[in-house]
Amino acid sequence: MRPFRTLVLTLPLLAASGAHPLQAGDKVAYGGAVSLNLPQGDLKTDTRDKVGGGLAFQVAFDLGGGHLLRPKAEVNLFRVKDVKRSGSDTHDTVDLTGLGLGVDYLYHFGGSVRQGAYALGGLSLQRWEVDYGTYAHQGSSASMSTEATRRRTSLGAALGLGYQVNHWFGVEVRYALSRYEGSRDATLGNSTPDSPGIARDADAVQLSATFRW
Repeated sequence: MRPFRTLVLTLPLLAASGAHPLQAGDKVAYGGAVSLNLPQGDLKTDTRDKVGGGLAFQVAFDLGGGHLLRPKAEVNLFRVKDVKRSGSDTHDTVDLTGLGLGVDYLYHFGGSVRQGAYALGGLSLQRWEVDYGTYAHQGSSASMSTEATRRRTSLGAALGLGYQVNHWFGVEVRYALSRYEGSRDATLGNSTPDSPGIARDADAVQLSATFRW
């Protein structure tokens, strides 16, 4: 979960850097996105087709004529495994978490970035981490331990379509791809921290709601 903690620490700093009231005619807007991630290919196999979630902080630069650049910081999480041990209150978990920094280019077909349909393409740097964890309930208290043993940094790319409903709300569908460190001999849910690693494709269809303020 280190990528998630890093993003939590980073987002307030990014937000503070842009914390000023927007005026009419401003060319910069700040916002974010909430996503459902539908795994594909290798990722679908490793997650057993479980839907993941994503959060992003975005800064939108209106270049005029329907062109927009959108730098972003994002985190995507897949709960690969959560199994209770027989005869105990201890759970074994495996989480796949990705932290990304990148930029999207958006082209609004109608020429206005405030409303209407658009196409997008993006590039990013993705840092994926696999966390093997256990947590146990003991009365009213709980204990948790996590060991992160698989890490891979890779380039990411995305293509998609979106619709800006109004100035502050929009929806997107995009196909995103990068690479993470999987297990050579088993799916992630059946692997251990000592299992030999191999690069796997982190492809996903992302359904997102975007917000600006």
